[in-house]
This record gives sequence, C-alpha cells and structure tokens, in this order.
Amino acid sequence: MDPVFENEIFLFFVRERKTRESVEQTFNCGIRHPYSSQAHPDGRREAVLFVVEEESDPRRFSIHRLGRYCLDLAELFETDRVVPVVIFLRGGTVRRELTLGGDRHVFLSFRYLACDLAELPFERYVNSDNRVACPNLPNMRYEPARRVEVFAHAVRGLCRLEPDPEKQIKYLEFIDIYTGLDDNERARYARDYPEEARIMSTFAERFIQQGRREEDARILIRLLQHKFGDQPETVRQRIEAADADTLLE
Repeated sequence: MDPVFENEIFLFFVRERKTRESVEQTFNCGIRHPYSSQAHPDGRREAVLFVVEEESDPRRFSIHRLGRYCLDLAELFETDRVVPVVIFLRGGTVRRELTLGGDRHVFLSFRYLACDLAELPFERYVNSDNRVACPNLPNMRYEPARRVEVFAHAVRGLCRLEPDPEKQIKYLEFIDIYTGLDDNERARYARDYPEEARIMSTFAERFIQQGRREEDARILIRLLQHKFGDQPETVRQRIEAADADTLLE
C-alpha cells in the first residue's frame, strides 16, 4: 500500500534541483503515488511542496524560470499542491504575476508569495524566536544610524537561539557580511556592546581554528591520495570531522 503523508511540508530550493530518488533519500519516504489536492474522508491531507527561491539582487529574478521549475515539480510528483515563495534580500521592482493568453481569454496565470526583507521593520523581529529572522535583521528596514544596534541585536539573537557552535560561526559570517560595518562602527560596537563584542572575538578565534583544521584535513587527504590513491568517502568524512590533535596522531 502506498504511503499517505499527513500534514507533510516539503521544501525545494530553486538552485538545488532534486530528482525523485534524491528526495526520497532525503526525507526517507516513498513518493510513488499521485498527490491529491482533495482531503481524505478522515480529514488527512496530502503533502504540500514549497518551492523557495532566495534573491540577493532583484534584477536577476525571473518569474518565467520560477514558473518552469514549479511546473517541473508538479509534473514530477503528480501534484497541483505547489506553493512558490521568493525571498528578496534587497528592495527593487520585480514582476509579481505572469499571465499568458490572448485578448479574450487567460490560459495561464502564475504568481508567488513574496517576502521583501527590506520592507520589514527590524524592530518587529528583535525579540523573535525565529532562528531565520535574527540573522536577517541586517537585511530588514532600519535607519543607517542604527546599523551598529541592528548588528548587536542580530548577534545577541543568534547566541540565544542557535546552540550549535558550527552553525553559530556560519550565521555570524552572514550577519557580518549583511551589516557591513566600517572601522568606526566596529569601534563603536566594541565600546557600546562589550558583551556582544566579546562573543564576536570568541567566534573569530573559533573560525580561525576551524580554518586551520580544514586546511590540515585537506593536506592529509592529498597526501593519502598521492601515496595510496583515492580514498573511500568514509575515510574522507572521518578526516574532515577530526579535531587538530587527532589529525596529528
């Protein structure tokens, strides 16, 4: 009997084209039966596919490309339950709807859910428990004079919501790039937000150590390949996951 998905939501990112087999492996499920847009008699509903595109430059956005990808997914998984979503990191004019037809009839109408981060006031999300919102505070709307304050709130929210040190380092890099503090603003940040500045210093040191470990791992893998040939993926994964002391043993 084919599986039925209860209240399942699957996310597909436009730049990560997935085959049916890769999706089954990712979600550990079988996608073999046609999706139905109707609810089951007992109230259960089929899965919904959210197609998510993130655009840092609105000028590169193509509604035709997004439409083609949504149609590809709908055909691949035999479903009409596809919801396109576009997240714009920067403001700009983009096409919100595509309509194909003649003078008398419309034969295809396509639109998407849009999230314009530059239009969202950052104050609304300062105390949010959303792990995605906090690192994106610098992409939201605020006065340039408050850039240092926004940066501090983003760092504070990241430390509060994300327990994984590796992810903290990754997201902190995003926050730093998105905010783009100059030297004077960094000096003011260190003066006005000493606790957050200390956290930044800890992250920076950890980031440097991680970079050294990754470089050591790459060197070791190259040496092994030179002497013994290509290594199994399990060996590569163990080397890449090892700490500096283990690599030296």
